[in-house]
Amino acid sequence: MSRLIPATFMLFALVSANASDSGEATVKGSAFAINQGISGAWLNPQTPGQGFLIDVEPEGQFIFIAWFTYEALDSKVGAPEHRWLTAQGNYAGDTAEIPISVTSGGAFDSNQATETVESGMLTISFQDCTRGTVSYSLDEGLSNEFEIERLLTTEALCESL
Repeated sequence: MSRLIPATFMLFALVSANASDSGEATVKGSAFAINQGISGAWLNPQTPGQGFLIDVEPEGQFIFIAWFTYEALDSKVGAPEHRWLTAQGNYAGDTAEIPISVTSGGAFDSNQATETVESGMLTISFQDCTRGTVSYSLDEGLSNEFEIERLLTTEALCESL
């Protein structure tokens, strides 16, 4: 007999009940879940010079993402120069749906004031320790979905968690 375990016990896990009188169940085919081993550098090989730095705090199921990219050529926000976006918030299972913020102002190696404003939504999900999918929608009308992969082969920690 198969059934879904309620989310309060385990996210998206398919179980098969044990035939014993103990009432124990065994887990089969558990979905991948974000863990601290996801932390590190990620990229989309189709977009050179761009990528993500991801940090995961597992106790609070909190994820922080720095996205290093460029302004769109026809952007209403500015010239086609470097653009740093951040996204942070809680995750559940293999996915985080979190707001994207844009920080502007500031200058290199300076204490010049900056301004950070929410500017859209980002959804990031992971298929395993080396592959993920990013989709985003920015308030200025830009949106897309693409695959990402780990920059360095450090998945041993991720797989052990």
